[in-house]
Amino acid sequence: GKGVRIGVLDSGFDWKNHEALKNSKVIAEYDFVFGDSITANQNGDTPGQDNHGTYCFSIISGMMQGKLIGSAYEAEFVLAKTEDIGSETHTEEDNYAAALEWMENLGVDITSSSLGYSEFDSPDFSYTYENMDGKTTIVTIAAEFAFERGVLTVTSAGNEGNNSSWFYITAPADGINTIAVGAVNSKGELASFSSRGPTYDGRIKPDISTQGIGVYGAASGSISGYSNSSGTSAACPIASGSAGLILSAFPHLTNVQLRNLIHQSGDSSFAPNNRKGYGILKADKALNFPNIEKISESEIVLHKAFIDETGITQNSINIFYSETDSNFDQTNLSSSAEFSYKFTIPQSFNPGKIYFYYTYNNATGETKRSPQTGLFKYSYGNLNVEIIESGLVDVDPVIPTAFELKQNYPNPFNASTKIEYDAVKIEPVELSIYDVMGKRIYKEERISKLGKNEFLLNGNKLNWNAISSGVYYYVLKTPTVKDAKKMVLLK
Repeated sequence: GKGVRIGVLDSGFDWKNHEALKNSKVIAEYDFVFGDSITANQNGDTPGQDNHGTYCFSIISGMMQGKLIGSAYEAEFVLAKTEDIGSETHTEEDNYAAALEWMENLGVDITSSSLGYSEFDSPDFSYTYENMDGKTTIVTIAAEFAFERGVLTVTSAGNEGNNSSWFYITAPADGINTIAVGAVNSKGELASFSSRGPTYDGRIKPDISTQGIGVYGAASGSISGYSNSSGTSAACPIASGSAGLILSAFPHLTNVQLRNLIHQSGDSSFAPNNRKGYGILKADKALNFPNIEKISESEIVLHKAFIDETGITQNSINIFYSETDSNFDQTNLSSSAEFSYKFTIPQSFNPGKIYFYYTYNNATGETKRSPQTGLFKYSYGNLNVEIIESGLVDVDPVIPTAFELKQNYPNPFNASTKIEYDAVKIEPVELSIYDVMGKRIYKEERISKLGKNEFLLNGNKLNWNAISSGVYYYVLKTPTVKDAKKMVLLK
């Protein structure tokens, strides 16, 4: 985590005297409950106020050989006490939003919050599952603002999986870009308490999962106390610290790239679900996955770490690259940093795409290939690398040259229909369905990805019982484009 700045939002931090925390690189701390710089317990605090925050902070920052090594203990930290454990009010959401603004101003790269908001003490109003739509709650809006300004926002998914009256993720885990972390046990089995997805607007949640049962951490109120605890509160700092490891290895990564690598690192990244998200986070997988550094429009650099349990034979790493999935050129790579190698893509590939793979020898002399099967692919105009099956070369550009809304299929439709569109950049989109009288009967918002996108409409979304057969209009709107087409429902 060296060179990375992580902001932690919680209930308080008793870190200055604990053996595993006293050497943490805390550059700033603030108590948003009492408005001072004391984040440990003080007069007026509920007993045990700083227990939760101390424990969660230690999972990232703790360092005591033989006892505890945090997930990114060499990072710099900014600590914010935002939570008053004696009550649950919207004031704590305001504290959370103010803390994020303060942290972003201090240059944090990553925020970690093992907090969640859904139900509040009377007379404050409570949220409903319908509010878990990525745009409603105070904390979710604040976290998304922070992400827009370059901060990777990481939070616990919530512990409502056993709660039949709620069950789903809590805010700000519903954020469109915020990484929600679910919990598994040491065998990789989902914790029963871990909150489930989807968000109310149908997005996959949680984003990723880490161990959240029996996680070891520092105890507040003592010099050398430790304890095991469980919850997505414990899972979150493992994930945010792992993000710190990745960013420390590749400081050029944007928060958008870092979020994508964390998704890519999951052991279910090809088949995400609403239980574990993209699966269990594998930090070494994220580090081993190629990433892009855009020096200029004409200079694009591929970075890749090579981590093998047996070690790597020096000067054995080669990249094979081509404009298609055959006839590869080969270049031997030298190390640019510890474990890391880079390759500047020849300008002849711009614009266009490059297909590539690597080979290397481990310390036992065995030749290995990365990826093991298929190819990596990078398309100009994008900042992410993807894996494709070998032998499948795209006939259409991955990044379209213009926005295009396509005719829904099938049309006319009965049970369901698909609406596809091509996006030329990552931006918010809004799909609305109108009847012939101009009444809007459905709206869905999301962030588009580069290239092909789709909306799937079915009876649950359009509420078949409330609408009749006939002509409807679908309208897709972005900040710069608006288009509409007609479709026919036959019941």
